[in-house]
Amino acid sequence: MRLFKMEKSDRIVELKKIVSAISKYNVEDIEEGIKVYFSGNSNYENEVTTILSSFKLSKDIEYLIELFELLLEQEKINENGIVFTPKYIADYIVDQTLNSIPSWSEEITILDPGCGGGIFLVSAAQYISEKFGVPLEKVIKHNIYGLDIESENVRRCRIVLDVLLEQSGSGKLDLSSNILCVDSLRENWGYLFGERKINFVIGNPPYVNAHDMSKETVKRLKNEFITTKVGTFNIFYAFVEKAMNELDYEGQVGFIVPNNFLSITAATDLRHFLQSNKYLMKIIDFSDNMVFKPVRTYNCILQLSKKETSIVEYSIMDKEENIKLALNNISFSKIPISKLDSKGWNLVSEAVHSNLQKIENQAYSIKDYIRTGIATLKDAVYFVNKDNRGYFNDVEGVRMDIESDIVKPIYKIPELKNALDVEEVKRYIIFPYQHDGNGYSLLDESTLSTRFPQTYEYLFSMRATLATRDKGKPVAGAWYAYGRNQGLNKYGKKLLFPTFSKLPRFMYVDDIDALFCNGYAVFENDDFDLEILVKILNSKIMDYYIKNTSYSIEGGYLCYQKKYIQNFSIPSLNSQELEYIKHSSKNDVDILLMKLYGLEGVDEVI
Repeated sequence: MRLFKMEKSDRIVELKKIVSAISKYNVEDIEEGIKVYFSGNSNYENEVTTILSSFKLSKDIEYLIELFELLLEQEKINENGIVFTPKYIADYIVDQTLNSIPSWSEEITILDPGCGGGIFLVSAAQYISEKFGVPLEKVIKHNIYGLDIESENVRRCRIVLDVLLEQSGSGKLDLSSNILCVDSLRENWGYLFGERKINFVIGNPPYVNAHDMSKETVKRLKNEFITTKVGTFNIFYAFVEKAMNELDYEGQVGFIVPNNFLSITAATDLRHFLQSNKYLMKIIDFSDNMVFKPVRTYNCILQLSKKETSIVEYSIMDKEENIKLALNNISFSKIPISKLDSKGWNLVSEAVHSNLQKIENQAYSIKDYIRTGIATLKDAVYFVNKDNRGYFNDVEGVRMDIESDIVKPIYKIPELKNALDVEEVKRYIIFPYQHDGNGYSLLDESTLSTRFPQTYEYLFSMRATLATRDKGKPVAGAWYAYGRNQGLNKYGKKLLFPTFSKLPRFMYVDDIDALFCNGYAVFENDDFDLEILVKILNSKIMDYYIKNTSYSIEGGYLCYQKKYIQNFSIPSLNSQELEYIKHSSKNDVDILLMKLYGLEGVDEVI
């Protein structure tokens, strides 16, 4: 069976078998054998060529690129933030970015600043050649340029373009001046190619978070780019900024990047950079559709123009089985760039924007009632088991009992995601603190060992493990204290809610002493009875609000982090309305709330 007939997942399995079969040969023989096989040169063969022939591997250029990608070392993939792009994504971005070219010219410069195996450059060369009837040889020679920090990628990108030329019947080219090995963020792109104007920048820039970079790299990026000056930035912010700064005055950029930049705090400067300069043209948010499966990234296509724009076109893709088909049939809405808030872009219509404003500007905000939970930094030590004999933990197969008076109930927020009832995820935790007039304070070591000798013995046996918390930094108070002091002094009845959920799932906990961790809770307050508040927060109003302000991950789970719910507000309610909400069904409560909030068109949206 030829691999071109297979689904991509099956094809990758077969390609991995090929990689396994050829990886014992040296790099030069592998690359030469691959080049010969895909070029169809029957005058030369080596053992690698013979192996490829035995697999009856299709000679489609996309498979050549995939094969080279699979040959990369995983360490280099992680270090350089490489995520491999499907051909249909590259084709779409190229079409959308280059379709403004009126006629072919040798002066047109198309650049991928992180070219990898060359998938975008192949798409661009094919597009220009087919659209204008220009031989691939001329297009690649005059219009196609690439940069990459990895010499291996540069070498293989040149091979890919060589094979593309040979498959088309064109002559060979010297690509040493077109595809260069440099750090794209440290060079003047036009200067590298003989002072050429950069007309179009395309690609899938690297994705590397600041905490995965060296201190020297982080410092340099903070000094050299305005989009990476603060916070836990991603290196692709700098690539976007660099691309816009290098572009000719009417140039365009077409990138695929992580979609979380649309809303996260760390990307505020990037959003401000794009918005204040009016660079935005189009955004296609793939939402929870994973373009790079099995790699778990959520992405969007970002199309930018150096020429100022006042309107951005956008589309948010529904969950799709066939992303390629959905992409080719996508429809766009429009929003004035001036309507975007650099604190977070809500790509919604004017009507939805108006509804969101109504939801956020009622009498009472829930922001002041949201609190974070505790953080031990080593839950496996503090969480304990319970049976009919009491509380305990096993240490190397030996049961170690824990006194009941030092144990509190706790709810681990991530476990709420699939729970039907909050009590399903009730756990127990050692709480080495005591209540005094000013809240909770850590038990001193003498008191702990005297009042709770079994617990002390257990914790002492785990002291070395506790010492590894926070990269070995000492914790405040004592070695047995929780890793952070957060959440210790906020107690009372509360509404717990999972960080990711398909629908609002705020769960009432009336145990005032119960703890929670790895998330947030809404606490009881003087403004509202929690029995009322839980119905409002679980309503269609909250569902509508989150769907239009947050983001989703695979499976349709929406994010309910504090920053996405804190601006939700509650209308002023009279005694009749309070009683009605308290005693009515969810559907009846939804109908009332829609009237109280004054929302329009919500029924059709939900």
